[in-house]
Amino acid sequence: MSDTNPHHHGAHEDLLHGKTDLNLAAIGTLGVAGSIAVAAIIIATQAWFGFEVRQELQTKSLAARNQDLIDLRLAEKRKINTYRWVDQKASRVAIPIDRAMTLVIADRKQTTENGH
Repeated sequence: MSDTNPHHHGAHEDLLHGKTDLNLAAIGTLGVAGSIAVAAIIIATQAWFGFEVRQELQTKSLAARNQDLIDLRLAEKRKINTYRWVDQKASRVAIPIDRAMTLVIADRKQTTENGH
């Protein structure tokens, strides 16, 4: 059966005359909004990744404790904070750094007071 109604237009005729049920403005808006959302997600993911990389580097390299270095610094601290013989035959001794600084300051004051 064919439709012989002169007032009835077929779907293909609506398309030919630019009449559609599509809301092009809404589709365009949705496309732009989707593109912005995808760009925001990409930027946020890159920022998060960069943050995680920096945290991992901090954890692995900068915060890593080297036991040999810790032991060396502890030995150096003990060495500058204790009385000990440097050369017993030559009667040379080492004194703690704080005591040495106090003696040097006192010596400088005495030298200044005496006018030298």
